[in-house]
Amino acid sequence: MGADGRRHPVAELGRADVDETALFAMVEPMRAITDAASATTRKARRDRERRSAVPAPPGRPEPTVPPPPGTAGAEAKPFEVIEQW
Repeated sequence: MGADGRRHPVAELGRADVDETALFAMVEPMRAITDAASATTRKARRDRERRSAVPAPPGRPEPTVPPPPGTAGAEAKPFEVIEQW
């Protein structure tokens, strides 16, 4: 087992003796995994940067509730001067 407690991929295949050829044959699949992980990480980082660069759309405004009838408040006053056209 490795330092992180996981088994080596070659050992998972059930081989007791690990020969050099098998060891080097496992390098390419591990590199592919590393490349895929770094590409995924890069894509996730770019997506985060894109999302933080664009402001979030405003949320729905809170609905306004009219005051109940009979409550004291500012009464609407008529205009004092109305222009005639």
